[in-house]
Amino acid sequence: MTSATRIDLMFKSVNVGTAPATNIAYSVVRDDGKVIKTAVIPSLAAGASSDEMAMDDGSGAGHTFTISIDPQNTIREPNDANNVTTITSVVDPSTPINGDLRFIDGHYHGAVFYRDPQFHFWIENTTAADLAGVPYTIRQDGVDLPGYPKTAGIPAAGKKEIYENPFANVPFDGQPSGRHSYTVVIDPGNAFAETNEGNNSNRSEIVVPATYAYWPMNAGSKVDLRFQDPHYHGPQPGQIVVFHGWFTNAHDTLSISQQFHFVIKRNGVPITLPAPQAGRNIGYEVDADGTGLVTQPIAPLQKIEYVIHVYEPESLGDIPYSMDIDTRNEIDEQYESGAQESWINSNHADFIVVMNPQGTSG
Repeated sequence: MTSATRIDLMFKSVNVGTAPATNIAYSVVRDDGKVIKTAVIPSLAAGASSDEMAMDDGSGAGHTFTISIDPQNTIREPNDANNVTTITSVVDPSTPINGDLRFIDGHYHGAVFYRDPQFHFWIENTTAADLAGVPYTIRQDGVDLPGYPKTAGIPAAGKKEIYENPFANVPFDGQPSGRHSYTVVIDPGNAFAETNEGNNSNRSEIVVPATYAYWPMNAGSKVDLRFQDPHYHGPQPGQIVVFHGWFTNAHDTLSISQQFHFVIKRNGVPITLPAPQAGRNIGYEVDADGTGLVTQPIAPLQKIEYVIHVYEPESLGDIPYSMDIDTRNEIDEQYESGAQESWINSNHADFIVVMNPQGTSG
């Protein structure tokens, strides 16, 4: 598959012999000498095959690629002449559409207390026709994650909700940690010619924790206040960032009856929270000093949803925010902030709010 931004080369290696083969090297080289990929297939049983793929950037359009299996002839074969083939890339023409494909509310879950960021978004189709096979991908630091791109059908003048967990089947040791740039991209190969190509990608900056959160299973003699799924939506019109999640009582028999305070910090400085408003800012009150306050009791294993609309003064850039609950230690918890018994503080959450997340598919 060839587009203006990327070339995917797919081929199959087959062991047509009667004995297994191991450590099967191969290379993919462009006709200008650029080495696109070298790799080793660990083993192939007799009669077995392996599907392989190599990727080049858009500069490879129109070039010829030479694929060589066992280029050093380290494997004894009766016929080495069929170990080389060539592929010439041809740019697929884009299909014109009278309208646009664009994101609605692209955001992520996880990656605050857990190690697997999950992506939640809608793709909107503004045209008057149903669109089948619309490709999308998720990139970590500019590279497609395994299993992507995928495709989806988007109804005419409608939208498709998509929830992706690209790390669901990845072993723990293979999952990321540290700060990464994740980009969800609609139509990465520009298969559709749209009226606006500038809203085809949505970037998130995520600091993935080094491990999974751990909380003891024994509830103990005191309550345990925690965040559940703290995340943000935005930016929305008017430079509004929406913080969303739940305050949870993790104890199975004891209620949280005391009030507690919480704060949202921007660049480490507490902000004044907006006043509660039905259907918009919910799940809290505001104290006289602008600090968040929760006075509603939380029954065992129950939670209170919060939604908080915050104005961000900067229209561009990546802005660090954080949230902390029970900032005045009003709740006597079995596991205070999770700091002593947990690897991760369950009363604290960090975010990097991206104010200019959208861009082209490139």
